[in-house]
Amino acid sequence: MTTGIELSENLDGLNCCPSYGWNAEKLVCSAGPGEHLGEICYYLCANCGADMGITTQTVHKIEISTRVKRGVSSTDSPGTVSIIDPHVYSMVGEVLIGYAIAENNLRAMLKKASIPKHNPHSTLWGDIDRLKGNRSTIVAQASANLYDDEQTAEDCIDAIVDTFSKTYAGRNTLAHGRMVHISLVVITIRDDDPNRGDDRGSRGRLQIEHKDEVVELTEDGILGLLDNVRELQASVEHLGRIVGISNRAII
Repeated sequence: MTTGIELSENLDGLNCCPSYGWNAEKLVCSAGPGEHLGEICYYLCANCGADMGITTQTVHKIEISTRVKRGVSSTDSPGTVSIIDPHVYSMVGEVLIGYAIAENNLRAMLKKASIPKHNPHSTLWGDIDRLKGNRSTIVAQASANLYDDEQTAEDCIDAIVDTFSKTYAGRNTLAHGRMVHISLVVITIRDDDPNRGDDRGSRGRLQIEHKDEVVELTEDGILGLLDNVRELQASVEHLGRIVGISNRAII
């Protein structure tokens, strides 16, 4: 296959057959399919075989990639969800449950520490703001504890705020997002038969989208989020211990 032939307007030039003139429709490469020794096509006149003096880069194959995104439902996507690895199911569940435990434990700890504006139905976002707004009170309670110093409390609060910021969007995507199936289809057209398309098949994956966030339902796609949730949960529990309050109660 060839492409990019530049036609000459000079009928007396090398790009013109001296016998038949210029006829772009009858230009043919001198090499047959699969016979190119290099990366250049040389054109002959289809009528008399004269060297037309035209060369172009040889195109040995063309690949066409198509990305298709569609929603997943139980009616029009039977069996699609089965492509998720069972281990990924467990990871997603641990992210959601670990976040909920951290949320409930922080709420319980702030209540027992007499931090104002308690709400039995508060979100983790709201209680993180309560934690930051009453930082000095929490640190003071920690400093009164004989087992830990106030710097430990400061570090722990920083860890909670940091891991929450890394966790919030991903967790919300898993909890409230839309599952979609992404398919990538690759079709290759080769120079031995330019009229035949060789469908390489499709590769698919599932992901969950929410606003501008995307979480792929693979181990690599979930692992970082899961690590952050585990750290968030551990930091909340640690803070409760160092201020001398058991924060394992669920409200």
